[in-house]
Amino acid sequence: MAHHNESTNEHNVYVTFSHVRPINSAKGWSAIGFGEEMKGSLMVIVYGDPASGERPIVSVRASQGHSQPTLITPNDLAGGDLRVLRSDWTLNNSPVGTVTAIVSLVCYSCTKWPGTSISAASTSQPFIWAWNDAQEFDVLTYDAHLKMHKHHAGNGGWGRFYVNMDHVTSKVPQLPSVPYIRPGVAAFAASEEPDIFAGGILDAITKWALNNRALHIHGALMSAAFLLFIPAGVVAMRSGSPNSFKYHWIIQVTAASTIVAGMGVGLTLQRKVNTTHQILGLAIVGLLFVQSYLGFKHHFDFVKIRQRTWISHSHIWTGRAVMAAASSNLLLGMTMSGYPRITMSLAASFIIFGFFGLSFYVWRKARIMAKRPADSQEVDQSDQAHRYFTIADDTDDETSDTEKETEKMNKSGESFATG
Repeated sequence: MAHHNESTNEHNVYVTFSHVRPINSAKGWSAIGFGEEMKGSLMVIVYGDPASGERPIVSVRASQGHSQPTLITPNDLAGGDLRVLRSDWTLNNSPVGTVTAIVSLVCYSCTKWPGTSISAASTSQPFIWAWNDAQEFDVLTYDAHLKMHKHHAGNGGWGRFYVNMDHVTSKVPQLPSVPYIRPGVAAFAASEEPDIFAGGILDAITKWALNNRALHIHGALMSAAFLLFIPAGVVAMRSGSPNSFKYHWIIQVTAASTIVAGMGVGLTLQRKVNTTHQILGLAIVGLLFVQSYLGFKHHFDFVKIRQRTWISHSHIWTGRAVMAAASSNLLLGMTMSGYPRITMSLAASFIIFGFFGLSFYVWRKARIMAKRPADSQEVDQSDQAHRYFTIADDTDDETSDTEKETEKMNKSGESFATG
């Protein structure tokens, strides 16, 4: 909660939070911080050994980015002050076999913090949280080295929540009592999503986009490749245009170039490959190049023998697998990066509607082709036999380009015969 400080004309912020761990374990740490990211956040980190008889350690730190946070000094608070009011281990309301650390503190003139914005008038003040449940401390000191939390957002290792500071700001002149945690109350004036009606989402997305440009460029490139370019290649192949195959490979080369660029940006974000998202992403890129080779081989084989082979079917099913895996990995990456649920919901909806829309397009084209008169199909044999591509059915179009190559071969034969 917050309270107006008459002497400084700023606001004091009172915070109470808990940390549950096994009763005989000194492993791990928990933290909360003001702001939507580590950079500029005022962080409170709790760790300790409940069996030692010592109180939990409350370490107040800050960071210049996604790096090891360091202890703050009084000068860092820019005229503010932070005091720990309570730090205790308790068995009250703790699950069997666990102990709870209860921490209460007050940040005087907290709205003067020079890092991330802290506003008592905000209806959607962002906070971050993180935890590590496995670190073994060599020494329990206020400046102990902290091992990194897990990469995954949410229960995996970190996340965000938003507090309606205006709602929890005391309007009376008397000093407020320290807030306490009410058993059975999951949240009060707080949520896991920003307040859309207060412009919270727009503010959060704008700040986050400016501070995570490489991350968003990586996501935008991969999304454009797998959700726009590759489906466009399917549409081009099925369009029935005299240049359908040419349009198809031009679009696919564009998609492949975009994917390689996106992969390069992704590797700059974290050079060490140790997450499911990274491993799956590299596997998808490798499989995509295999699928491209199969498509190339299919085309040239078909020109010669004019029938499908195992390479044709491998091209089709490999493409389907790539699209399914890429869509799943896109959502996995968004989850790990802590995208708001509304953004993830929009992305998932786009993927689902895109899948059904493309499937309907392919089905409709197949129906039209099936209804064509038999004599027309014989004249235009390519339209019947060359209907391939990645996520379509086993009857995609490779129409006029194959015909052109056949005509060239025929003309070459005629010239030789008359020569």
